[in-house]
Amino acid sequence: MLAYIDILASLGKFFKMIQRCKTWKLRNISKNIKEDIKISNKSWK
Repeated sequence: MLAYIDILASLGKFFKMIQRCKTWKLRNISKNIKEDIKISNKSWK
């Protein structure tokens, strides 16, 4: 159950990030997503 809540929380963060990124340049979006993926990979382990 906790893992399920974690997934929902990270999805919420991801959607917020997408909304913020809409106002940014494409290069910044890809950079931030790469950094976010690195961070989320660390937190899953």
